[in-house]
Amino acid sequence: MPLLVGNLLIDPGVNSFISDADAVAYLAVEAAPPTSAVGRWLLLDQTAREGSLVRASRWMADVLDWRYREMTDVELTKVAHVAARLAASSVT
Repeated sequence: MPLLVGNLLIDPGVNSFISDADAVAYLAVEAAPPTSAVGRWLLLDQTAREGSLVRASRWMADVLDWRYREMTDVELTKVAHVAARLAASSVT
């Protein structure tokens, strides 16, 4: 399944709040040490990283108590960064 980026709260055609490239760029500054969750996540292949981004984004969309569904670009960027952090922290 391809990674389709957007606001999962209002667009049923997307599956992630953030792209792999944007997540890698956002988290890359925290890659050291390579044994950290972020470092291990960055070492995964793109398919595995994308899968974790989809799972994290879907979890956020389904479980969190959203006070509203529409977000500004700034708010959506913050949500995307949280999804990237959740994806990285899910690496065991």
